[in-house]
Amino acid sequence: MKEITAVKLISPLEKIYDSDKMPENELKRFSVLKNEKKSFQVAVETSGEADVSFCIESDLKNIRAYTVEHVKSDLPMTKKDADDYYRFSKSGYYPDLLLPAADTLHLKKGITVLWIETDAADNEAGEHTIKVTVGDETVSVDMEIIDAELSFDDFVYTCWFHTDCLMSYYGFEAFSEEYWQTTESYLKTAAEYGQNCVLTPIFTPPLDTAKGKERPTVQLVDVTVTKGEYSFNFDKLTRWIDMAHRCSVEYFELSHFYTQWGARHAPKIMATVDGEYKKIFGWETKAN
Repeated sequence: MKEITAVKLISPLEKIYDSDKMPENELKRFSVLKNEKKSFQVAVETSGEADVSFCIESDLKNIRAYTVEHVKSDLPMTKKDADDYYRFSKSGYYPDLLLPAADTLHLKKGITVLWIETDAADNEAGEHTIKVTVGDETVSVDMEIIDAELSFDDFVYTCWFHTDCLMSYYGFEAFSEEYWQTTESYLKTAAEYGQNCVLTPIFTPPLDTAKGKERPTVQLVDVTVTKGEYSFNFDKLTRWIDMAHRCSVEYFELSHFYTQWGARHAPKIMATVDGEYKKIFGWETKAN
């Protein structure tokens, strides 16, 4: 296909921006342990837009292909305390989102990047070859599966997991059936990539929240105050723990009891007080 001027396999550590040229280094071979995932990129340079066929050939199971999409970043860096290793300091579009690749690709003028993920699980140890064909161009890389496994004993891996973001994106209410189904789907995917600990919102996590502002309520522990006497219901928390166990999550990180950046205030805590559901702690409450 005349529009394609170059196709190259490159390391997953390379970052290709809209203004970049084709990287010089090319990936020819890599190794992986039997319980590892490894990824690489396919950079396709074109002289103009084109729709081309795309396929992967290998004896390996569990290969996934994605297109690398750019998303808007309004604040790629802060001027305060920034070092000299930022490539860009201004707002713009940067590679971040992975979307499943189709059998036909729409290539833009310049460089289009594909992300290829391999999973050594359920494959034989030894040498394997992965062939990637884009249009009329074919490139290949050799992958060795080493007959050994990584050990994760006493290894705890967490990433902050905010279900209010899922609520804002999908538009469902907290603790609706859609909430639980979507949360479990995302947590299952996180666990598939090694996460075995989850941030658990016993109260709405007061993280990444501007002073005086609030995140949507995702409080798992129901609080009731009747004539000054407190009681607690843990049904939602129990359901959360059961869900996490289904996703193979073993550890639970409890949400913070104070605000971020100084621990000066209490988190937002909601309660039913003498029949009225309202906020009883928040920015107006000192952490101590």
